[in-house]
Amino acid sequence: MARSLVLIKKSIADHLQQLIDTQQGLNLSWKCNYCHNKHSGNMLKKVKKAEAGYEIESFKPDMTLFDEQQQVFAVIQLSTKQKPDAVAIQFYEAKGIIYMQVKLEPQDELESLKAKLVQPDFVGTCFNPKCKECNHFLQKTIMTIIEEDCYKCKHPMKVAVIEAGMSRGGTCVGPESFTPTEIELARSKGVLIEPVFSKTRQERYLANICPGCNTFVGQHYLFTDYLSPAGMGYLKHETHQVGYYCDYCSEGDWV
Repeated sequence: MARSLVLIKKSIADHLQQLIDTQQGLNLSWKCNYCHNKHSGNMLKKVKKAEAGYEIESFKPDMTLFDEQQQVFAVIQLSTKQKPDAVAIQFYEAKGIIYMQVKLEPQDELESLKAKLVQPDFVGTCFNPKCKECNHFLQKTIMTIIEEDCYKCKHPMKVAVIEAGMSRGGTCVGPESFTPTEIELARSKGVLIEPVFSKTRQERYLANICPGCNTFVGQHYLFTDYLSPAGMGYLKHETHQVGYYCDYCSEGDWV
């Protein structure tokens, strides 16, 4: 690294301040470590000041971003580590400060680091709401509606499946585990859901039904015959967000 790292950090802070002063913002995107989806947004939307070398207790991040109340909103750390700093993550989470980490390579210069800012390696926040019980970020509940001919009569049919969290068994579930809102959504999209009696399980439950011959799709086949092939692009399907769930609480947290 030809230029002094201290000077580069100061230059990056000046660069961010210029973007703030001119209201250009800085649109970044990242793979979320909490919900595992991709997020994007203006990092400087709530920021009024950028400063290099500001010390927060025993931590001294490379760049510190302050909000309108002069409170620390976020920090940026240039790091040679491959993985995010777990100690720093825990510290800043406890303080309510967003921690961002950018991988630092020996060949990096000012311009390459500016480019890396828009795709940080780690961002300690998520756009999903938090669980009211444990304060962890919630996961999105996604319903997949898959189109496939009935295996028995070959009539076109739709099957609704939800990839569930630990609160519903940690696997994919069918209508028997749907909430009333989820059942209503599936039916509004053309899925036929009716109560059936399973001789194998010796019980009655809601299931996806073929409109041609009334054959139902059992829980066992939802993943192997529908969700998995749809995920690989073999079956026509559409997805819908129907709420959130918590992967930490046994009871779950639904929105």
